[in-house]
Amino acid sequence: MRYASDDRLVPNNDMLRELLDRLSRDHRDLDADAAELGDRLWSTSVQIVRAFEAHVQRYQTSMARLGVLLNLLLAPGHKRTPSQISESSRVSRPTVTGVIEGLVNANLVRRSAHPDNRRNQLVELTAKGLRFIEGSAVDYFRHIAAAVSALNPQEKAVLLSALDLMSRLEDRISNGHPPEEPNLRANAQARHRRGGTSRKARGSRGKAGGVR
Repeated sequence: MRYASDDRLVPNNDMLRELLDRLSRDHRDLDADAAELGDRLWSTSVQIVRAFEAHVQRYQTSMARLGVLLNLLLAPGHKRTPSQISESSRVSRPTVTGVIEGLVNANLVRRSAHPDNRRNQLVELTAKGLRFIEGSAVDYFRHIAAAVSALNPQEKAVLLSALDLMSRLEDRISNGHPPEEPNLRANAQARHRRGGTSRKARGSRGKAGGVR
């Protein structure tokens, strides 16, 4: 078995294929090959993320905290509003707020009043936070570079070309309108009609039996 991102057990590749083949026999609109490819891509992505998470644990931090610190490192004056961090990181505002709270408690960032909007706040790196992220960033990206450098030029080219496909796939998954709901309703209506037809047929047979 392989683990999903939320630690639930999910089928391995052979079990997944068996499941998809079974489902596709009952649901002809289900493309088993496409579903299998998408699931394997998701599973590999999860494993890569976990590898990154395991690496950054040596800094006594998390990927989420590291991401916010890198965001601030690149910001003018090493400061941004929580909304700016959320938008540039493509992470929800509540998640960013929770991460910032942890960084404040660790004295890696501090909050300050916004000079142009008193209802807003700025989040900025502390001196400790700046030293931490400058040192961690070098090791973090050196680790990534070492992994990618192990690929040959052809493999790097394939990986680079796949990034655009993965970005388009992410957009379709996030913003698309999958047909599952209408199909579920249609299937339920079809089952209901079949059930009604069966009940009528049984009733007719019962009446016929009574006449005899």
